[in-house]
Parts: sequence; structure tokens; C-alpha cells
Amino acid sequence: ISGIILESCHPGLKSEKEKILRAKSDEKLFSNISSKNEEDFFKFLNKWYQLPLFGNISKQKKFTELLKRRMKNDPKKLKSVMSFFGLGNQGYFFPKIYKSKTPILYISGDQDKKYTKIGKLLQKGSQSLNHSIIEGASHNTHFEKPLQFENLVMNFLNQLNS
Repeated sequence: ISGIILESCHPGLKSEKEKILRAKSDEKLFSNISSKNEEDFFKFLNKWYQLPLFGNISKQKKFTELLKRRMKNDPKKLKSVMSFFGLGNQGYFFPKIYKSKTPILYISGDQDKKYTKIGKLLQKGSQSLNHSIIEGASHNTHFEKPLQFENLVMNFLNQLNS
């Protein structure tokens, strides 16, 4: 691996207690999408994108397009994937990131306070991590500011190749 690119991601919860609480919280949240009822799934997605980490994503011109794409997902499979890959099941990667010699690009949006704070914390503890903050974006920087996201990624990849 010559480099790692992370977008608004969490490096894991440290304690088992935190993981159990998070898994229960996620289970409760995703219980609303267990049916195949399109209306329930649509309501879930709208509620999901109102979470603070998504900032003003619902006001984006292409938000309707995003919802249409998400509506093509199978709600039961999405629930399964979210449960499996959720923070409650994830490992604790802070120490590995801090010790990594591999160049890491961590991208977050300035409106996503939680993950921007995490990015700053990771950069402070790692010599190989560069945290880039995209202005006017929240959690889905690639969707909200695709050109800025692409430029950061391309610059990082070009640096790896030089």
C-alpha cells in the first residue's frame, strides 16, 4: 500500500462498552428500514440526511438525485451492511494510524464538526497523516464538492508517484 485516502471516517471506539452502546443505537436507528415499504425507506433516508453531520446536504441541487440513487438500495441489505460495518463492530484504529508510516489523506467538510475534529486529532498524533478540510461541505464531501474532493485526491496521488 503506497497511500490511504479516508473521507469523514471514524477510527473506532476504544471500549467494549462504547461499542455495545453504539451497536444498540444503530440497531434502533436501522429498525425503521426493516420493511420493503418504499415510503418507510424514503422517510428513513430523509431523516438520516437531517443528522447534523450531513450539514445542509438536503439543500444541495443534486440531493433529489442522491435520494433516487439511495432508493434503489434494498433496505434489508442496507441494514445488514450498516450493522456489519457499523462503528459498534469496527476495530480501534487510532494507534495504527498514529504509528503508520504510509501517507494518509484524511478529508472532511467544515460543516461536519464531528469528523473534522477527528481529522484534526489524527493529524496531531500522526506524522504521516494530512488532514484537508473542504469549505462548504459536510460529511459527504465527494458529493457536495466533487471538484475540490477530486483535486485533493489527485494531488495526493501525484505526490505518491513523485
